[in-house]
Amino acid sequence: MYYLPWLFLLLWFSDFKEDTAVVRLVRMRALAYVGMVSLMALIPGSMSRADVSASKLSEEATVFLCGIKNLLEDVRDGSSKHFAERTEKAYGDVTTYREQVDKEVYALKRLLEEAEAKKKFKEEDVRTLKNAAEEIKRSNDREYERATKLMHNFREQREKAMEATRRALEKLQEKAMGKSSQGASVTLVDVCNGRKHPIATGTALKAALERWRDVKEKGITNCTVKSEWEGHVDEAVTRMIQLFESLAGVEKAAPNSLSHLALASAFRRGATNLDSLEKIVQDAKRAVQPGAVVSLLDRANLSLSKENTEGNSYVPWHEWLFNDTRTIVEATVAIVCLFICLKRNGVTKLAIEQEKHKWSYERNKLEIDVVCWRERLYNLENNLKYFKAREDYLKAKAAYLDKVAEELKRRADENNEPSDELKKDLAGDRKKRADELKKRLNELKERADELKKQSEETSEVMRLEQDMEKDVQFWRYWKGGMRNLANELQKQTEEKNDLRRWAEKQETWADGQEKDVEKWTDELMKDPEEENAEHENTHLVYDTVSVRLECPHCPKTYASFGCLKRHMLGKHPSEAESDANIAVDNVRLECPHGCGKTYSSVGCLKRHMLEMHQ
Repeated sequence: MYYLPWLFLLLWFSDFKEDTAVVRLVRMRALAYVGMVSLMALIPGSMSRADVSASKLSEEATVFLCGIKNLLEDVRDGSSKHFAERTEKAYGDVTTYREQVDKEVYALKRLLEEAEAKKKFKEEDVRTLKNAAEEIKRSNDREYERATKLMHNFREQREKAMEATRRALEKLQEKAMGKSSQGASVTLVDVCNGRKHPIATGTALKAALERWRDVKEKGITNCTVKSEWEGHVDEAVTRMIQLFESLAGVEKAAPNSLSHLALASAFRRGATNLDSLEKIVQDAKRAVQPGAVVSLLDRANLSLSKENTEGNSYVPWHEWLFNDTRTIVEATVAIVCLFICLKRNGVTKLAIEQEKHKWSYERNKLEIDVVCWRERLYNLENNLKYFKAREDYLKAKAAYLDKVAEELKRRADENNEPSDELKKDLAGDRKKRADELKKRLNELKERADELKKQSEETSEVMRLEQDMEKDVQFWRYWKGGMRNLANELQKQTEEKNDLRRWAEKQETWADGQEKDVEKWTDELMKDPEEENAEHENTHLVYDTVSVRLECPHCPKTYASFGCLKRHMLGKHPSEAESDANIAVDNVRLECPHGCGKTYSSVGCLKRHMLEMHQ
């Protein structure tokens, strides 16, 4: 029976001309079957020829421990990487198909809009095709989102599986060891050196761990092996199973996305050819049938690789089994080998054990939940009993208090019924007491009025006293400040007087300068004839020189308007500058010869007198 694995290996290395997804899947499963058979058949046979007398572990225990160790190493070195490559490839296909679907839907909408503008399609057909394209895009986006979530979960579970595998190997190599007959330590690595192992999957590792536990429970290990590593192996098993589930989900999303691409391509092809709606729908139905996707993509000239289309296309099992590239003998050998492996319980027993373990786990979980709920129910019943007893106690206490209240009320009624004589005495006492209280109240009222007057007088005196204290404090505080203030005011007054005297000096100097300027101007403007006739016009010069400008606010006179303006701005600052300008401008110089002419400047008056009164 040891030739069966070699038949599977022969099937594995057969020269297949086509490497389809089904062939790869059958190869992987065949290799898994070889591993299980090797675990049950090859390893025990090889161990029987190996020198295991050096370890205290029994032969069967050593076989299963070595199998677990080799499976863990394969998970660490190969299986997780193989699953990662498959998942990344499938996710890449989903991403590519999504991009192509978006392009096809966009192109379809453009074609439909152009055809609708040219009246090539009916409005109802255009609306139907657009809605179908949108639905295809939404469905494909959902597949992409689901594949993205599965891919994220796969990466996370792979990291956790690698970490759990590493810890399990460390604990297994540290704790599971024995002693040789000479007393030297023999590790599990030495014992398992050279032993073969199948490809590691979550189910194979789980089955090996369960078989080891069965052996350990039967007590045939011949020595004590600590079980710290078993928890890490359980975690690695769980992570590997979740890895495989994520892989299956991503690989399932790839053909679904490809079907969406086929539908979108069929719609776009029909819109390009201006086919009827019925023909477009028929082409779309044929596109999603088995074997029609690749031909449709070839007709649409999509930029998809042959590997992606073939890897996700469906090939019926009878076409794969009886293909021209295989012989009937090869198919028969494969079927016989598979049947014999199933008969040897390599796969069936594993599936049964997996299902048994699954239902056992579910049953234990349900039992734990039942126990928890029973405990909670018991606690609720106890709480209910307690609250009921509390309610009865409170009711009894309330009834007792009601009785006590009635008794007290009865006694109070009896005490509140006095005799007639007592009533008369009480009435007289009350009246007398009321008169006394009224008299006392009047006395207190008069006393209160007197106290109020006294308090007002006292408050007035206190207020005056406080004002006097504030005045004293103020003058004490300002005793030195008043002196400084007086000195400062005197100093500012002196500075102001000095400034006034300086301004008067400057004004006098400015008047003298202006007179000199006018004198020099007149001398420069004189003609030689005028110089000759100077003795004749002497009275004119005297007349013009004797003209003075009088200030409208004081009796001072000035020889020029500038001096008068400076005087008014300096001596009469209360007047605005505009008022000073108006006052100066309103001053007119009248001709002294009685002609009635007036001028605004001495120069103009002088020219008038020289021209008109020579």
